[in-house]
Amino acid sequence: MQKEEERKKLEEEKLAKQREFERRKALAQQQQKENSRQKASGKQNVSSGSNDFEYNKTLKEANNYFSQKQYYASRDAYQLALSYQPGDQYCEEKIREINSIFAKSKEMENFYRQGFFDVSNVREKIVNNGEKKYFFVPFDKRRTGSYLLMQADNVEGKPLRLYVNYGNDNNKNGGFSIVLDSKQGVSDVLIDISSQNRWITEDNNWVSIYPLGGEIDVHNIKVFFGDQQSAGISE
Repeated sequence: MQKEEERKKLEEEKLAKQREFERRKALAQQQQKENSRQKASGKQNVSSGSNDFEYNKTLKEANNYFSQKQYYASRDAYQLALSYQPGDQYCEEKIREINSIFAKSKEMENFYRQGFFDVSNVREKIVNNGEKKYFFVPFDKRRTGSYLLMQADNVEGKPLRLYVNYGNDNNKNGGFSIVLDSKQGVSDVLIDISSQNRWITEDNNWVSIYPLGGEIDVHNIKVFFGDQQSAGISE
């Protein structure tokens, strides 16, 4: 009986932490949207004291998770901190370090056996004219014949252009330009990413999403090894 109560308590605490994480992520996205508006209007974009407070709070949590070897929670927290301070080199470096830890584990082998790996499974909105970069572990095999699949919602329901780029650290190695129609609701965006040679020859460790003309809600991003059928897409 006592063990059951302890289990329920742990589950409730976990759920509360997840709700708090989602609340703060929404605040960060709201701040990004405001920053984008200021940039578009030519106003100087200055981080607010509240933004700095949330960044420092999230960074402390990320470091605590990392020291406890809770790498998934740590990576999510570093990603959230980047929402408050885009381009922060420390957070980007810690994410790369965590990805390297994953790469040395058996986890990547599981991904290869499954035929895919998650670049991101955290749902978040990307504002118009705002770029979001996602880091992942460079993989050294099965680059040929790989596809990038993104599930996203055209929030405003109007045609927009989507730039999907990739690269390694500070270098951009390639990218694609895609037009999304005015259809609202979740759509599958499938890219034959291995059609570009530098996806195959370079140790790419990030992809970025840059919408122009409207806001999108990204549900998840995956890389599939194989053909369109393995990605669940029929021609």
